[in-house]
Amino acid sequence: MSLVTGILGDSAYNKAGSVIQNANNTAAANVTGATTGGQQGVATQLNQNSSNVNNATATSIGDVNAGVAAGNNTLSNTLSGVQGNLNPYTTAGAQGANSLASYAASNPQFNFQPTQAQLASTPGYQFQLAQGSNAINNSASASGLADSGNTLAALTQYGQGLAGTYYQNAFNNAQSTFNTNQNATLANLTALTGTGLNANNQLNNAATSIGSQQASNLVGAGTYAGNTTNSNTLFNATQGLSGQEYNANLGLQGAATAGNFTAAGANGRAAGIVGGSNSLNNGINGYITGGLAGL
Repeated sequence: MSLVTGILGDSAYNKAGSVIQNANNTAAANVTGATTGGQQGVATQLNQNSSNVNNATATSIGDVNAGVAAGNNTLSNTLSGVQGNLNPYTTAGAQGANSLASYAASNPQFNFQPTQAQLASTPGYQFQLAQGSNAINNSASASGLADSGNTLAALTQYGQGLAGTYYQNAFNNAQSTFNTNQNATLANLTALTGTGLNANNQLNNAATSIGSQQASNLVGAGTYAGNTTNSNTLFNATQGLSGQEYNANLGLQGAATAGNFTAAGANGRAAGIVGGSNSLNNGINGYITGGLAGL
């Protein structure tokens, strides 16, 4: 081999080695760029998915809370309606209880002391007194004792006895009337308080039932929100971990591929240098051996 040929071979080998190295370096850079772009794309999609899931979770929880609020508001309106329907009875019961307390505090007592004028005005008293007196007078007149002391004594005794009888009757009647009126008053007031108590019991039962349902609705909404939030968090964590693993594997693959290209480029460059050196050495050896003919 001539010296010129060796020199030209050295240049060609070095140039070819550089071309191979540059091509492999470019390929390695492209692989690195594609890997980075792919990782960024995965991260972007993960963020978008997470945002979508978060928004869906918030919307779902909001819808459930709104439904619970509307339902509980309806229950509150229902309770207000029940209270309005029972209000006349609870009011009557309160009035009855107040009146009963006032009546008990007044401690009504039976106290009856009729006067002679009251007895005289009793139906039948004047008639029976006149009939008895006439009978005594007639009997006394028939015996010739019309104005005697015995006749006057008999008239007095008869009048006193009749007054005593009518007094007892009037007392008994007054006491019976008092008891009847008192029992009627107590029965009426007790009936009112009973009506109010029954209405209050119905209202309390309705309030307890509705309040329990409202509390159950709120607990259910809270449980749903907690479970949904936990599921959302778990999904995001699982997706994030999967994305990180994927990007890590992608990075490893990209780095390995880029490294292979870089190594291949280095090998190509080294081969070019070696080939060029060999060509140059051969040319030099030929020159030395052949002298000028080696040119």
